[in-house]
Amino acid sequence: PNQESETSKTPDRHPPKKAAMVTRKHRPSLPTLSGADAESFVVSVRPRPAGLAAALAAAGVLLLVAFGGDSSVTPSLFDDSAAVPRARWMGAEDGDDGSLNSTSDTDLLRTMHAFFDPIDPDSQRLRMDEAAGRAQLEVWKEAWESKGWKTKVLTLEDAKRHPRYDETNDALDKVPLDGWGGTAHYNRLCYLRWLAMAASGGGWMSDYDTVPLVPPPSAEEVLEMAPRFTVFNDEGVPSLLFGTAQGWDRMAEALVFAGTQHTDPDEKLFSDMMALMELQKEMMEDGKTSRHFNQRRDVLEGRHVLTGTVWNEKDCKIVAGKRAVHFSHNAMIKGKLSKRQQKADRPEVIRDWIKMYREQCEEVKES
Repeated sequence: PNQESETSKTPDRHPPKKAAMVTRKHRPSLPTLSGADAESFVVSVRPRPAGLAAALAAAGVLLLVAFGGDSSVTPSLFDDSAAVPRARWMGAEDGDDGSLNSTSDTDLLRTMHAFFDPIDPDSQRLRMDEAAGRAQLEVWKEAWESKGWKTKVLTLEDAKRHPRYDETNDALDKVPLDGWGGTAHYNRLCYLRWLAMAASGGGWMSDYDTVPLVPPPSAEEVLEMAPRFTVFNDEGVPSLLFGTAQGWDRMAEALVFAGTQHTDPDEKLFSDMMALMELQKEMMEDGKTSRHFNQRRDVLEGRHVLTGTVWNEKDCKIVAGKRAVHFSHNAMIKGKLSKRQQKADRPEVIRDWIKMYREQCEEVKES
């Protein structure tokens, strides 16, 4: 997660944790509903802001959304004493995020979003100041637009447009967010970016240190993906994501609800990435591989491409079949850099790699 800053400082309402890090207790098992009970507790239909559905409707596209049971039931989202939240965000069928029966090439379907909200360097893990963050954002913008995408940057103000922002923000007070070095506000923003995407109509979002290898997908591929939220990193890292507004809404609830189950007072951090990995683990354990979201292996972690050498044509096979590369903070540590590169200068490391990739792989292929 990479919204490594903050425009408005929100008071940190999460109480300090003990300094010692201990193994957390296993979180309580979630209640299970079935049959009529599961059908009666479903996501209620709420007005959505203009976005993916509106753009598709304007293009003559029908968005089909199927719900079961009584849609007037709107229980509290984060009442962990009931089975309601689990039924709300699990979904009984793979297609519960909405289905598209046709699509067209609209601006929204070709727009990549990133979340960036400047914060004090001491309030985020990487200690990047606003100038460094904006330099990284500019590299992200250049990379996606060079591949034919449009780009849009979301902020905390976009999350606040969501009708359940206050309820979600309050629920995050129950989630361990302090982390290490006073990063609670940064970790809170990581969760709230999911609301920003839902409030903006859904579509694509990437971390701002993720760069593309391919142009936007075809209309047919978007049609195939739409029924279920899609995570493109098989390691459970939310570096590249796609979903309808309903899918982003459902996933935001799922992640925050998972976080509220971590009640061990000695647990220091349960980030949105950790919540996504927990949902991934649940899917693997029960064999329902699309219960929460569909998962692909389309994103390559940057440590694999940072070889410390100038690539030749054979090295291009490293990224074969991939949609994007994620140059995370971890990639800067585990990858190999050239002698003149510094781990702290991530924007330049990424820009250098993109230039090399184009020269050694794309241009050679074209010739």
